[in-house]
Amino acid sequence: MSKEIGTAVGIGVLGLGLGYISYRLLTNGVSITKENFFDRKQKIKPTVLPRKDRRVDKVCKTTYEKITQVETQCFKGINTALRLGGRDVKKLTASLVAKWMISEEEMTDLVTLSDVLLKMRSHGILGPVNYQEVVTSILQDADLELNKKAEELLILLKDTVMDHIEEDIRQQRTVAQNSESRKIDIYVLYSESDFEKAKLCQENICRYASTSDIKVVLMDDMGHGQTIFEAFEQGMESSIYVFVLVTESFAADGLKRFLAGIGLSANLQRSNKLWRLVPVWVDPGINERGKCPLEFSVLQGLHYNRFLEDELDTNCFKNIDRLIKKGRKKIMEESLARATKEHE
Repeated sequence: MSKEIGTAVGIGVLGLGLGYISYRLLTNGVSITKENFFDRKQKIKPTVLPRKDRRVDKVCKTTYEKITQVETQCFKGINTALRLGGRDVKKLTASLVAKWMISEEEMTDLVTLSDVLLKMRSHGILGPVNYQEVVTSILQDADLELNKKAEELLILLKDTVMDHIEEDIRQQRTVAQNSESRKIDIYVLYSESDFEKAKLCQENICRYASTSDIKVVLMDDMGHGQTIFEAFEQGMESSIYVFVLVTESFAADGLKRFLAGIGLSANLQRSNKLWRLVPVWVDPGINERGKCPLEFSVLQGLHYNRFLEDELDTNCFKNIDRLIKKGRKKIMEESLARATKEHE
């Protein structure tokens, strides 16, 4: 019995020895203290960067410059309000390198808090929707905190920037509504998953149709800063024809229900404008009854699918040329009739 116990103890000691050797090899002989263990964990699992406000992407260059100017002034004010020393800034930059995935080289020249904040802004970490939350977070990581004056500056900054963004979007809408010197020829509607097909269709129309100045606009190109209903109304009001790409995806998804819900076909029919609505058959056999909404299957659509199967079959683009010629004439006649009525 004692021999068996001795053998078991020997195996256990050997196992501990091998485990220790493996540990030393993996850590290169560096002991893992509690402090550097959590540092390693932070680098392995960095904090997810907050998504910036998408409305900022839609503002013009002049508004960007205004926002940058306001941010720079406020960041300098926050820097003055907190009066952080060189050691504090070093702690902040070290935290950003470890937690926010900014390279160490980019942080070497930063000597003030305003430098740090501007660097975070340029990386998309800091923006209108999260000024206060993110600044509070990075200060807490370095055992620092906002004071009342700095907090007030962050609130003022957010309000000012949002005002610039909203004003810019309002101006863009006004310009879009007033620029009706010539209507869009074709406004293209499609399912979200069919964006690439819609983009290709737009390119093919511009390439193969004979009308040189044809204007084709996709659903995604309309309505910056607007709801889907506002964008849809703007597209309808500013276009001659509404092309609907009818695919298997369209027949199955929410766009079909949206168009049915607003009664597009019925409304156009009541106003004698049904000629404006043109289904574009994309997938083979999609125009057969039962495969697409009834209100589309009874309309005279464009067989774009035949061109996709054989690029020599360009009849659908010849039909588009005829539609544009007829549509432009109708719009001109309606405009003249409206002007005459107003004059009387």
